[in-house]
Amino acid sequence: MAEKVERRGYGDYYGSKGVTLTANGFRFTESSYRVDEKLPNHEHEQPHFCYVVAGRYEETLGRSKTMMRDSSAVLFLPAEVPHGEVHHAPGRHFMVEALPERLANLECVVTQPLQLPPEEPLMFMHKAFREYTSPEPDSEFVLEGLALLLFGSVQKAYRLSTTLGSHPGWLRKTRSLMDHEFLRPWTLDTLSHEAGIDPEHLTSQFSRIFGATPAEYLRKRRVRYACQLIQTSDMPLPEVALSAGFADQAHFSRTFRYHMGVTPLFYLRAVRGLAGRTRPLPLRKAKLDQWDEHATPDGEAPPRLLRH
Repeated sequence: MAEKVERRGYGDYYGSKGVTLTANGFRFTESSYRVDEKLPNHEHEQPHFCYVVAGRYEETLGRSKTMMRDSSAVLFLPAEVPHGEVHHAPGRHFMVEALPERLANLECVVTQPLQLPPEEPLMFMHKAFREYTSPEPDSEFVLEGLALLLFGSVQKAYRLSTTLGSHPGWLRKTRSLMDHEFLRPWTLDTLSHEAGIDPEHLTSQFSRIFGATPAEYLRKRRVRYACQLIQTSDMPLPEVALSAGFADQAHFSRTFRYHMGVTPLFYLRAVRGLAGRTRPLPLRKAKLDQWDEHATPDGEAPPRLLRH
């Protein structure tokens, strides 16, 4: 007999839930989980993003596919995808979802679960989480913009993953070479020789499909690897720079900031700092106008702009 799949309604998550904020059609909340807590097989009525602020857990998708999820992962789960979880460490998740009417306007067509690349989506989520935990008068505007960026990033990732097979073999080979040999000192001539295509044609077609020249794509791939090293190791930044194929720390910092919008040090503090935060939820125990531990310096509560 097949295992029963529980159906969770809009905004209904397991675990100990924190405060829920809404911003013009988007909903933000968080949940915490105990060590060895097991979530039964379930599905959600609405798609959502999940930012693993802290913890480590095993997720089963469907009947058999099992994935390990660690701190700083950014996941997208479509609606009606059965999944279960077993938490191996104290967990803390931050969720972003669109209200049904806003979701219809977004025309989100992503139908498969995705673990998003560890660069822009992670920074979008990190910034949204900071706004959520310490809201300001303009936080509603900021949160809405970050949610739109998240949905845009997942649409782009899904489009590339589903259309790559229809592109010419030399184009797929070119991307695969840079994905798997990104530390190699590529030039346009050596890359076009490997692909068996004219350099000008390679550049124009690659840029049209992937939105970046081969050189830009290669740098971004190295930045992605640097992000992975920062997330998963205690490597100091100079060592990260060399391991990711950058000649020196200055070149690494310039390139990283160009692609990520923040310095490598800011990124390191963001992902390694959050990974160690495991205090119980909720951060704010009730409504936003009850500001005990988040009071302003003069003792006055900030204005209530965000709705429940």
